Amino acid sequence: MNREPNQTEVLLRQMSDMDKLAERVSELCAQVAGLTENAARDPKAQERLAKLQQEWSDSNSNVPEQIQQIQAHMQRAIACGEEYTQAVRAKADKSEIADQNASSDKTPGKKARQFA
Repeated sequence: MNREPNQTEVLLRQMSDMDKLAERVSELCAQVAGLTENAARDPKAQERLAKLQQEWSDSNSNVPEQIQQIQAHMQRAIACGEEYTQAVRAKADKSEIADQNASSDKTPGKKARQFA
């Protein structure tokens, strides 16, 4: 069965992706800090630092797009939540009005007035 994921699933997956990205950024920052300290006296560290800087550039090239996608999904999820809340409230209000009308129809005075 093929179903489309709901907004909550999408947001949770994207939040997980952002957590993984943040974790990777932290790892790269730690590696860069260590290599930067050693780069002045170690040619291999200089090469590794250059490689990490390139990896950093490559892996972060789509971050702004990912952020925009997450923001768009969050806005849609908020809008869906607000629509749902309004629909539930409207249904509850209609149900309450119907219950009030049903109970007022059972009063003897109203029936007497209807037939008069």
